[in-house]
Amino acid sequence: MANGFSWVEGIDYSETFSLVAKMNSIRLVLSLAASQYWLVYQMDVKSAFLHKDLQEEIYMEQPPGFVQDSSLVCRFCCPLYGLKQTPRAWYENMDSFLLTTGFSPNHSNPKVYSKREGNDLLVLDLYVDDLIIIGSSSSMIQSV
Repeated sequence: MANGFSWVEGIDYSETFSLVAKMNSIRLVLSLAASQYWLVYQMDVKSAFLHKDLQEEIYMEQPPGFVQDSSLVCRFCCPLYGLKQTPRAWYENMDSFLLTTGFSPNHSNPKVYSKREGNDLLVLDLYVDDLIIIGSSSSMIQSV
């Protein structure tokens, strides 16, 4: 944890971003799956926040018990849980991946994506580091 809870807006960071679950979207996705007898998968992306470069330089004091020279600091090279910038970096990474693999964002909720292959449809609801994936084709779901 990077002690993000003690940061001051405007000094330590300038923007925040939270990819919260929208219950209306979750209900809609699940009701669509139920009405069409589609498969439903829910997944949590382990260590999701650790796989994207940061857009800015972030430094912190050395952690307690590690201090070797009090004049040295640590520079983050990638996002870490607890940083205010981490959720945005994760979302940008996932959004880029989904768009390059043929998914399209929904107009009313851009965190809900769909992909069509022939007569098959796949719908993905993205929130925090979790996904709900539904679809008419188990092979499409497995490929995600």
